[in-house]
Amino acid sequence: MSSTTRTGSFGIGFRIGWSAWQKDAKQLIAFAKQEKFSALDAGPNLEQVKALTDAGIAIGTVDLPGVGGKLITEVEDDRKKATDEAISVLDACAKLGVSRFFACMLPRQPQLERKKNQELMAVGFEPVIRHMEKLKVRLAVEGYPGAGAVCCTPESYRMAIEHFKSPSFGINYDPSHLIRMGIDPLRFVREFAEHVVHVHGKDCEIDNELLYQFGYEQKPIVPAPGSFRGGAWRYTLPGHGVFSWTTGLGVLKDAGYKGLVCIELEDQHFNGSEEGEKRGLVLSRHFLEGA
Repeated sequence: MSSTTRTGSFGIGFRIGWSAWQKDAKQLIAFAKQEKFSALDAGPNLEQVKALTDAGIAIGTVDLPGVGGKLITEVEDDRKKATDEAISVLDACAKLGVSRFFACMLPRQPQLERKKNQELMAVGFEPVIRHMEKLKVRLAVEGYPGAGAVCCTPESYRMAIEHFKSPSFGINYDPSHLIRMGIDPLRFVREFAEHVVHVHGKDCEIDNELLYQFGYEQKPIVPAPGSFRGGAWRYTLPGHGVFSWTTGLGVLKDAGYKGLVCIELEDQHFNGSEEGEKRGLVLSRHFLEGA
């Protein structure tokens, strides 16, 4: 029996990482089955996606090629190639039963005016969204606040939702990114719950002393060591940060959410070794089972 959250009974999976053991399909599949994970989020590698589905592993999301940046560009020929590539992945994965796809809205030229890159996003993703409508599949846009991100805050999500006016355009809800930016993740999910098509199980810790000393705008003079952090924030396992998972999952349950919660393991205390990563995934699953 696959693992689920206590609140909402949402299946618990994880996002495939970049370390060697997670690139080994046999080892990855064996671990996922042994630990009773419900699904895996995969990259755009069709061979990997097929290996997982052939093994009976459900797919949470599949990354669109370039996870957004290839489509947000002023170069029309490049945008056309990226559109063709994205549609090819959509068609192949839809035949395998994949219904959710992942992207971050990171432009090729982050130095351009934000409004300009938002316009390029609208142009670049328009044919992709319309093709997804035909396939009856959905896009889960994650609000990762990388360089020049044009869809990661409440106002920018509203803009995109209003522009596309499509059931195929949805949100990948990751509270860690909202916490990092100082945006209330519970207010966000209450506003956008009906648009959430996928959830990442990742949390964020705020170092209140660093926040007091330097605020959000300035980085500490001597940054705390470790990866998956910056300034006063640090990504963590679910339950190791400040997010109220039971409350957030309850909002999604009440809104009729039927999807998954897939752990995205980014925590300096667990990433970096096979043993640590497996332990981090299992600890995250245990926490979410009780949330």
